[in-house]
Amino acid sequence: MISPIDVLPMQEAKGLFSKLPERIFAALASQNRQVYWRVIEHLYEEFFGPDVQAPPVDGYPLKTVQHAIEDVLSHIDDWLPEEDETPDTPLAVRANQLLRKLETDGWLTVTRRGARQYVLMGTQVLTLTSALIGFVHAEPMFLSAKVRSIKALLLDVYEGSGDGDQLNEAASQSRQLIEYIRHMIAAITGLDAALRKTNTTAEFVRTFFDRFIETHFIGDYRELRTRDHPLAERARIVDMAEALSCDPSQRERLTTWYSERRTRNNQGKAEMLFARDIGRLLDFNRIDEYLLRLDDEIRRVNQRALATLDYRLRSSDRFDRLLHHAVRAVIASDEAVAHSPCPVGDMISPDRLTSPPQPKSPHQPAALRDTVISPEALARAALRREASAARTISAPELAAFVNRQLGDEDSLGADQLSLETIKDVRAFQVLSALAPVSLTNSAKLALNARIMARDFEVKATPGPDLSTPFLTTIPFNVSRQRRRQIKEKASQ
Repeated sequence: MISPIDVLPMQEAKGLFSKLPERIFAALASQNRQVYWRVIEHLYEEFFGPDVQAPPVDGYPLKTVQHAIEDVLSHIDDWLPEEDETPDTPLAVRANQLLRKLETDGWLTVTRRGARQYVLMGTQVLTLTSALIGFVHAEPMFLSAKVRSIKALLLDVYEGSGDGDQLNEAASQSRQLIEYIRHMIAAITGLDAALRKTNTTAEFVRTFFDRFIETHFIGDYRELRTRDHPLAERARIVDMAEALSCDPSQRERLTTWYSERRTRNNQGKAEMLFARDIGRLLDFNRIDEYLLRLDDEIRRVNQRALATLDYRLRSSDRFDRLLHHAVRAVIASDEAVAHSPCPVGDMISPDRLTSPPQPKSPHQPAALRDTVISPEALARAALRREASAARTISAPELAAFVNRQLGDEDSLGADQLSLETIKDVRAFQVLSALAPVSLTNSAKLALNARIMARDFEVKATPGPDLSTPFLTTIPFNVSRQRRRQIKEKASQ
């Protein structure tokens, strides 16, 4: 089975600031970072965003951009004077200084055409700004749309009408979906800590609904476990990804595309990119693990929120009301003090306070003896691990054994299979266990057999038992499964 490779060689890695100006984050790290961000967001939406017309070739006149900055600053009251700036600095001067600051940090590019100056935003800065605004205004994701898109792209590649670009896009969407679920788990864990820091009930409710219900949520979360949700087809996505990896013709076609379009005819890098994308699609096998963890986190936050709200509604508000009534009664009449159950004298004094608790010294456990493992024991353990690995056979390894044995043939008998290694003997043993399934009508046994038999069929044949130097089994034939049958299975 091909292991996913997600990291290319280090010499090809590019740093963030090879594409962005080095001072790009200076404005967002200053004391007026909130103001700078509002100005950047306003300029993007007003002049450079996708909702406006394409900017002129030379850019916008500097005065036009400066007036837009003045309009933003006129509605802001929390500007803090920066270096060499007085509080009574005119608005126009402050807007010009802010524009020059954005130019110096790399957010804006100012060019001169004759006596006039024009302002543009670079391509890389536009991409960064769009990503930041998308992060700020993120909305809940609908997993059903992502899964349908991944399946449609992968099915086109599997049927031969799609190339490596669609495989790469499906792998990228698969990675985004998995990362979204993982990030949501971390976000909900952080939300639990934020809820503990709230002081009032109103703040607790506002934090819970604003940051949890509206932001950190999956749009179709309730339908994730239903049979009609597209996520139920994740097994078919994994089957198609494994079939693309194991089919020699498909693998050669796609790696050729990667070599010609992505790596400048470097076959080694093309193989790495292909293996990386297949590995990202195979990560669908782990999505159940992430969803179970997400369920646990959401359930824990909900239970804590309900318990906290119940406690605050039952105790805090009523206790405040009782204290208020008691204070009013004491102020209104001296008889309330005379009938008080408190004894004469100060209610709080040093002699009435309890003595502080004396901390107990923790029990010191006895020191444990260090166990020294002999080199012979380590060698035996290593041999046991190697023997266990040699005896273990997975579905991709079984498929690779069958493809290697078949070669250019469509089918082979059990007596024609060559057994050279322990892995080959184990693969032969699994094939002999799958053969009797073809003689039964059990749907459950057939389903279990299909889990191991990928892209090939094992059928028992009549005749006497077959004896090999290693084991005895019933005769059987191994044949390559027809491509049309796989396609029909994947499209069901």
